[in-house]
Amino acid sequence: CTLDTCAPNTGNCLSVQLPEATTCTDGNACTSSDLCVGGQCKGSSKSCSDGNSCTIDSCEALTGLCASRPVAACGAPCFHAAHCSDGDPCTAETCTNYKCGFTLPTGNNCSDGNTCTSGDRCQQGQCVGSAIVCQDGSPCTVDWCSGGKCLSAAGISGNNCTDGNDCTELDACNAGSCDGVAISCDDANPCTLDACGGDNALCTHAWLAGCGTGCQTDAECQDGNPCTARSCLSSACVVTILTSASCDDGDLCTVAETCLAGQCQPGVAFACEDGNPCTANACNPLTGECTAVAEAATCSDGNACTKSDTCTGGQCVGNPSICEDNNPCTADSCSPNDGKCAFVQMGNCGKACTGNAQCNDGNACTVDLCSDGVCSSLTDDQASCSDGNLCTTGDACVGGQCLAQTVSCADGEVCTADFCNPTSGVCNFTALAGCGPGCLQHADCSDGNVCTIEFCNSFTRQCIYTALANCNPLPPCQGPEQCDDSDPCTQDLCNTTNGACSNLVMAGCNPNDLCVADMDCEDGNPCTLDSCNGFNLTCLHVTLDGCQ
Repeated sequence: CTLDTCAPNTGNCLSVQLPEATTCTDGNACTSSDLCVGGQCKGSSKSCSDGNSCTIDSCEALTGLCASRPVAACGAPCFHAAHCSDGDPCTAETCTNYKCGFTLPTGNNCSDGNTCTSGDRCQQGQCVGSAIVCQDGSPCTVDWCSGGKCLSAAGISGNNCTDGNDCTELDACNAGSCDGVAISCDDANPCTLDACGGDNALCTHAWLAGCGTGCQTDAECQDGNPCTARSCLSSACVVTILTSASCDDGDLCTVAETCLAGQCQPGVAFACEDGNPCTANACNPLTGECTAVAEAATCSDGNACTKSDTCTGGQCVGNPSICEDNNPCTADSCSPNDGKCAFVQMGNCGKACTGNAQCNDGNACTVDLCSDGVCSSLTDDQASCSDGNLCTTGDACVGGQCLAQTVSCADGEVCTADFCNPTSGVCNFTALAGCGPGCLQHADCSDGNVCTIEFCNSFTRQCIYTALANCNPLPPCQGPEQCDDSDPCTQDLCNTTNGACSNLVMAGCNPNDLCVADMDCEDGNPCTLDSCNGFNLTCLHVTLDGCQ
């Protein structure tokens, strides 16, 4: 929508806006009647509506083809929006006049299924992400994204580049890296150490102390430098520079020191890390010993059910979060993995009854009573119970739940993975491959076992292997179907970020009530809303607040 020319007298580009309503094309196949408006080409959006209120209609910008995607559960009968859930973050479910519908929220987080996009957000019912740009800044590589990771391959060898080294010349790409040819500084004098100075590529020729001095034996030429070899040749000392030879830099906190250009170079610093964010670790170069000093810092205790975690006396301590819904018929708890509160309905509490037997929820830690025709549950922390796990001990009722302490299978050996078999209650001690002294970093201790976490104890230079509680050595889940616990009263979910399964109890679900239609779930109680869960064929009985 502009006429672009070059002014011959100035060499400057000129752009003149075309008249309004000049025909043009905006490059979008989903628009028509494109016209110039204010110097911009704009078209009228193509309508892809199929007249069906239960589909999401869209247009493909490259082809102009319309597409319609049906929304699950749309049009189905419902009592409230929860019955209409389709699991799609880009639709907001509604229940109007007992019929499921939906709206299209904008900006919700979502996943477009493409690992090479980021910032995925909902737009008009579609999940749209921005392509990840892979660029390593090297002119010698070709970069692209695959599987959510940036990959690089060697580009065309021989392309011009610069290696940033003033002491090389003829820099060119070679197998993905920029390589130059070293500038020669050899002055043909055996008694000088020839090197390129870097700045302006100046050569330096440092005289080797003692070289050329008169001698009768090799001993007269020695200077105690492990990075040079000295000998007496033709009554004169000759010095040979050693490269990559082992030496000692005098620092007990470094290892693997080597010679370079006749000098001992500093070695690799030894890692003094005790894994505690509440201590400052350091190495004493005179003794080689690691120290740990408590410091005040922010930290995380790994428990999502605490907040305001801070370092106190070298330990990370947080304040517990409180989960309380003030409902006497729920057992309230907090999940340490995600910090979410759970309020689980206690058995038959709140249901209509005529006797105590109808209120028994099978929980040894509650006393179930029928009072004024309604079930109530009281916690009984004095009752005895069993959690059914042979790897726990000291089972006791606490707050209406049977809690216990995990049996310790620690054998004191850092080179065994210790765990308890929950079926038999027997401790197992498995030898860890590659475990032993001499580690420098955590990676040196990897045993390939997903149910252990490995650390290198920099204080003793030994590997430490700690078994992960409740770890299942099975491969991480990829979808909810791999998390099926065969319980119709749980919602089985897969966290694709860490591969962990979650099985959430569905309130009001009774695995003994099977159904095919809502009428199969009628319990005769006017104060409950009865429906059939079509996903697992179980009945749901939702208590209506305020019903008498």
